[in-house]
Amino acid sequence: MKKMLLAALAACLLFPGLSKAQGRHEINLFIGGYNSQYASANTNFVGPYNDLYAIYEYQHTYETGPVYTLSYGYAPIRWISVGAQVNYGKVGVSTWRAVDNSWSSDKMENISVLPQVKFHIPSSRHFRLYGKLALGATLSSSLTAKQTVKAAYEWVPIGFEWAGQFFYGTAELATGTVIQGGRIGIGFRF
Repeated sequence: MKKMLLAALAACLLFPGLSKAQGRHEINLFIGGYNSQYASANTNFVGPYNDLYAIYEYQHTYETGPVYTLSYGYAPIRWISVGAQVNYGKVGVSTWRAVDNSWSSDKMENISVLPQVKFHIPSSRHFRLYGKLALGATLSSSLTAKQTVKAAYEWVPIGFEWAGQFFYGTAELATGTVIQGGRIGIGFRF
């Protein structure tokens, strides 16, 4: 999937005029960032124990991969579109305690569904700026814990689309409970 996404992005850069018409519907596929649960949870101190009680505390390390996003939008007017996005990501958790050298590991999968509003900033046809706000819920499940549902949000202060009107590349800076950092992807407008 990563190779296909990179090939599509390269096509957007090399062939900006792949189509002429601009429709009201758009579908975007993204890969990027790291899971926000990783950013907020990876805070335990790992290393030499400065206090005696630290050997009795459980220590955690977290590993994460990219977050995959599929979004749909409909533009009733040129400068705004409404729609929804679905996000998928994994977080691996390793836990140990120094006093008895006990280890355990778990994998958490997160699926988020967020309705979104996207604001397009007036710009040229082959380079378009936008901002986005999405609010919804995240379902988290793991091997050892029960499923949980939490409120989720995402804010994209700046994103941009480049190349054609039908097939284009897109990148954005995102923050929120779903993803931290940036992501890059491809889009289809019809």
